[in-house]
Amino acid sequence: MTRIFISYRTGDEHFAAVTLDNRLSARFGADNVFRDSRHVPPGVDFEPVLWRNVAGCSAVVAVVGPRWLTGNGSVNLLKRPKDFVRRELELALDLKIPVVPVLIGDAAMPDTADLPGTLTALVKAERRAVHPRNAETDVQRLVDEIHERYGDQPTTRSGTVAVIQSAAGSALDLLATLVRKATVDAGLPMALVETVVDAVQVVQPDAPRAVAMAGDFVQVLDDALRATSGIGGVRAALHYGHITPTPEPALQLARQLVAEPDLQRALRETSGARMVLAVSSSFYQMVIKPGHRSIDKSKYLRVNTAAGDAWVRAPGFSAPRGFGQYKPQRATDTRPSVEIGTVAGDLVMRDKINLKIEYGTDS
Repeated sequence: MTRIFISYRTGDEHFAAVTLDNRLSARFGADNVFRDSRHVPPGVDFEPVLWRNVAGCSAVVAVVGPRWLTGNGSVNLLKRPKDFVRRELELALDLKIPVVPVLIGDAAMPDTADLPGTLTALVKAERRAVHPRNAETDVQRLVDEIHERYGDQPTTRSGTVAVIQSAAGSALDLLATLVRKATVDAGLPMALVETVVDAVQVVQPDAPRAVAMAGDFVQVLDDALRATSGIGGVRAALHYGHITPTPEPALQLARQLVAEPDLQRALRETSGARMVLAVSSSFYQMVIKPGHRSIDKSKYLRVNTAAGDAWVRAPGFSAPRGFGQYKPQRATDTRPSVEIGTVAGDLVMRDKINLKIEYGTDS
């Protein structure tokens, strides 16, 4: 089913966003067309809602009116890195989701000089126009074209999730700050970092950057923990799975790994360790096992957990302590391997990996 995200700026032809929402909803269903003021309840943290709906959409319709750059003021808001219109479109382009600029009335597409470098691709994007005198015809044509071009887009997207928890259960805000900085320093600017109850969770939307999650992200975070007091050791887990339309099932498995008693014991018995990391079987087979210059797979120890086989390491140590001998389990899942494809590595390392999720017990 096609899912459409409507991006618009408050104060810039808001009526056009409402009109497009109504007509697109009539074609695709109201639940498959996202407009923030209709879908974000009062009092809810809207950023994760925006992010998840962008990442899970088939196409973004960007409403561009005469005040798209400035809103009700005079400053070019798109030049601000934290501007939400900018961030919505950056995420869509980063994930290679089509963005369709819709020019309202006499509005023109801004020049390249008026856009941040991350959005200059919009200048060359195929666009459509909606004029008040021909609004009915123009909008209907747009709806028909979106249906024809993007009607068969998949509604799921896979990516990496991480759950990081302080062993002491304290200083959660400080831990979240370190995690956010680590995502940026590791070349993961689109990662969504949230604080939930007693842990920090990260959702990284695209497969190519899974390498950076296990490599640069883990290393940067471990370095930061060693240079910071007040947090103590942390347990962390990485898993690869579907993150849209919701990342909850993937996050649940990562939470199970973090909660493993053996992980807590390993953190306690590996003297000097600031982090113990567990990765799921799917993450290991896809990212760790192929081998990369930033990842030493020999440092991972195969262990039994309640969530199934996992691989554990303590950054800075040859192997974590506190685990019993691994006992192979009879395979109960006879599904064949799933070839995901070949993708480029993260933006920093330029590695290449062949993604293959295997369901057996081979290491």
